[in-house]
Amino acid sequence: MHSLSYIERFRQIKNELRKNHDFLLVGIDVSKNSHVACIMNSSKYIYHKKFRFSNHLEGITSMLATCGEIKQKDNYTELVFALEPTGNYHKPLANYLYNLGYMVSYVSSVAAKENRKTINGRWRKNDPDDAYNIADLLNQGKIMFYDLEHQKQFKQLKPLIILRKKLQKRLCSIKAKIRNNVFAQCFPEIDSLYEQIDNPEVVEILKNFPTAEQIRNISFKEFYAKLAKTGRITTQKKQRIYNIWHKAANSIGCSLNATLELESKFILQDLELIKQQLRKIDSEVNSICGASEDYKLLLQIPGFGPIYTSIFLAVVKDLKKFNHSDQIIKLAGLDLEYSQSGKYHSKSRSSKKGNALLRYALCGAVNGALKHKDFKILFEEQLRRKGDNKDTRRILKVKLAVKMIRIAYAVLSKNEPFDIEKIKLNSVKEPVLIEREG
Repeated sequence: MHSLSYIERFRQIKNELRKNHDFLLVGIDVSKNSHVACIMNSSKYIYHKKFRFSNHLEGITSMLATCGEIKQKDNYTELVFALEPTGNYHKPLANYLYNLGYMVSYVSSVAAKENRKTINGRWRKNDPDDAYNIADLLNQGKIMFYDLEHQKQFKQLKPLIILRKKLQKRLCSIKAKIRNNVFAQCFPEIDSLYEQIDNPEVVEILKNFPTAEQIRNISFKEFYAKLAKTGRITTQKKQRIYNIWHKAANSIGCSLNATLELESKFILQDLELIKQQLRKIDSEVNSICGASEDYKLLLQIPGFGPIYTSIFLAVVKDLKKFNHSDQIIKLAGLDLEYSQSGKYHSKSRSSKKGNALLRYALCGAVNGALKHKDFKILFEEQLRRKGDNKDTRRILKVKLAVKMIRIAYAVLSKNEPFDIEKIKLNSVKEPVLIEREG
C-alpha cells in the first residue's frame, strides 16, 4: 500500500519517468471490442509493440499477466499505464486498472496527433501505431492526471451535468421547432413579441390557439382569460396580450392543418417532458452539492449560480490537486499561447485546449457577474480606457473569466467568504480585470 496519495504518486512518477529505469511502461490504444498495448521500458526497449487483447476480463487478465511476467523477470518496481480517452470505451479499463492499484494516466489527443508526426514523419492513424505513440508519450512524461480518485460526494456530479447539457441542447431544438415550424407558418408576427419562445404565455397559445386564425375567432375577453392564468398580471403583460390579439387580427398566417396540429401536440409533450427532466436533474445536483461547504462559498461569488458552481466542482473536484490557480486556468483552456519566430511575435490568445465544460460554466459566470453592480462598474472602466468595441469586450470577458478562477481558488483555498471590498481595493492598484502579461 502506497503512503502517498494518488495525485502525489502521479507527480512523483511523472518527474522520474525519464531518469528512473525501474518503471515498466504500457501504452494502450482503446477501441470498442479490443485494445492494443505497447509494452516498453524507459530506455525504449520494446517487449511487445502490438499486444492485442479483448475488451473483457479474460483479455485484460492476459495483458496484466504478460506485464507481470516481464516485471518480475527484469525486476521493475512499478507498472505505469497510459491511455488516450476514446468516447466512453476507455473508462471501464481505466477504472479496472485503478481499482487493482496501478498508476493510470492519459495522454491528450492533441499531443498524440503531434507526436505521431515525429515518429513516422507523417500523420497516419491506425491502432497498432497508436499504442506505440501513447507509450512514447508516456516515456517522455507527456501525460496527464486521470482523475479516478473522485470525491464520493461529487462522483455522480459530472455525468449529471453532461446529461443536463444534452437535455438543454434538445430543449433548444424544441424551441427552434416552435419558432420555425409552427409559428412561422401559422402566426409569424408573434415571434417579435417574445425573446423566450418557451414563455408560459407562448406555451398556452400553442396549446389552445396555435394559429392566428383561431385567435381571431374568439373575443379578447376569452383570449385574455386564458393567458392571464399563466402568471402574475402586470401592465406590460396586459399590453403584450392585447398586442398579440391585435396582431392576430391582421396576420398572414396559414390555417391549421391536421399534420401541423399533430406536430404542435408532440412539441408540447416534448417540451414538458424535457423541462420535467431538467427539474429532476437540478434537484439531484442540489442534493449532491447542498451540504458542501465549497459549494456554499462559491455561491457567494457574483455569477456563480447553482449550475455553474456545480460544473466548477464537477470538473475541479478536489482543490488539493492544484498547487496554483494557473493550473485551473490551463485546465479551462484559458491559458495564453502565441507563436514567435525571430522578430515576429504573434498576438496572445486563449489556447482553448482545456475542458470545454468548465469554459462553458465560466462564460456563464462572467455574464452573471456583469449584472452585479461592482463588477459592471469595473468592467465599464476598462472599456473606457481601452475603447468600447466588440474585440475589446471579448478580450475583457476572457480576462474576467480568468479572474473568476483566481477568485474561486482564493475563496476555496483560504476557506473564506467572498468579499467584494477586497476586489475594489486591489483594483485601485491594478484594475481587477487586467491580468499581467509577459
